[in-house]
Amino acid sequence: MKRSASAMWNGDLRAGKGTISTDSGVLSNTQYSFATRFENGAGTNPEELIAAAHAGCFSMALSAQLGEAGLVAQSIRTKATVTLEKSGGGFAITAVHLDLTARIPGASQQAFDRPIYAANPIYWMMKQAEGAALPGGEEVMQDDVLALDGVIQRSHEAVYALMYVWYCTGGSVEQKGARLGKSRSAFYSDWRTYLAYLRGRLHHLGIHV
Repeated sequence: MKRSASAMWNGDLRAGKGTISTDSGVLSNTQYSFATRFENGAGTNPEELIAAAHAGCFSMALSAQLGEAGLVAQSIRTKATVTLEKSGGGFAITAVHLDLTARIPGASQQAFDRPIYAANPIYWMMKQAEGAALPGGEEVMQDDVLALDGVIQRSHEAVYALMYVWYCTGGSVEQKGARLGKSRSAFYSDWRTYLAYLRGRLHHLGIHV
């Protein structure tokens, strides 16, 4: 399955304007500009579209995970807030915060929590490493991955952002670091530091990864 979108930009960065369109026609020459991205102008922007995609994907994934637990949601409402901040000589997405409100008949809190973790994109990327060595780590089993993801979600947003970029984006370490406005060495150093921190948190839960 392939989905396509296109963008047209005319002019320089600050005074120029652009449009975004999707093959489905949901977006058709939708305006975006410097003002809509950095100055709260009227129109959309790439970060808003990332937020919409993340919220939509998470809601569907959660529905699937609830189904595996024998639960059917009456409603799932997810709001994704993408934080774009100035970093170094440019800008970087530093966090994506999800606010979830769901109505699920017959669900206990415990039955609800597990599918939430499993619907997270970090969980899915890490689960692919199940039974294999994660960078700098030992073998990771499914329950350990689930617990690790839970700890990540309860940690500082900077931890979540770094782990998301590490596990859920492609490219070299240099390219991954650039997404957070970090050099290769700084990005790798932070990843190692956060991983040690997360392992310490898990150690208190009796889980070793």
